[in-house]
Amino acid sequence: MKSKASRGITLLETVVAISILTMGVSAIVGTSLYTFATYNRTLLRLTALGLAREGIEVTRNIRDSNWLPPNAIDYCGEADQVGYIAQGQYCYKGWLAGLDNCAFGCKAVFKPEQNIWSLDPSANDYALYKNSQADGHALYTDQNNGSPPQFFRKLRIVKNNTGSPYTADHPELKVVSTVAWLGRSCVNDFSGDPESARDYCKIVVEERLTNWKDY
Repeated sequence: MKSKASRGITLLETVVAISILTMGVSAIVGTSLYTFATYNRTLLRLTALGLAREGIEVTRNIRDSNWLPPNAIDYCGEADQVGYIAQGQYCYKGWLAGLDNCAFGCKAVFKPEQNIWSLDPSANDYALYKNSQADGHALYTDQNNGSPPQFFRKLRIVKNNTGSPYTADHPELKVVSTVAWLGRSCVNDFSGDPESARDYCKIVVEERLTNWKDY
């Protein structure tokens, strides 16, 4: 027959065991919540990075397309003439088409019917909308499908005309692609302009592009 002292010790042990179990479960739940929040933030940053890089590639693709037929490859003329590079050399005078009005910001516009991209300097809405493709993958474009946007992308193209070999007709282009997102601690307090978003809620990618075919 067990004494009262023995029963008291057993009850105390039970309470301690329950307390330890509770603390263990709380730690596991806390770790799981932290891991989920960290994963979510990482996913947002990785998606934003991909969209920022895509903006750079859209700009590069427009430049490369300007080199292709039916765009003309013109004779550059003589010294002191517009577009002159070197004696007897042909050049790509139209390589800046579609890239020369984005100093204050452009929106990358996707035309699904033609499957091409362009840059719109008159846009004041940089929102990206999640559109599903036939293969099940998500495509973020400017096509408003009624869903609330989570990402915003702005492209700026600044010309460097100073210093050889750059000129007004053949500048170096600094392309800045900025993508901001909405999520935990990241609210739309930047009036839709991703450059004004908080530093920890945006990604900035820069690239330099030139008309290297004429150098």
